[in-house]
Amino acid sequence: MSVSEEGRRLLERLKERRRDLMHGFIEYLGEEDTVELLLLVSRAV
Repeated sequence: MSVSEEGRRLLERLKERRRDLMHGFIEYLGEEDTVELLLLVSRAV
């Protein structure tokens, strides 16, 4: 496996995990509160 192929696979796994995490936040907090949380976090960084 080449380095770039391994990197692509890693990036795809990270994207899937991010998607799963976002769905979890939306299920737990609700869509409106999730958006508000993301706005607060984006201002903090």
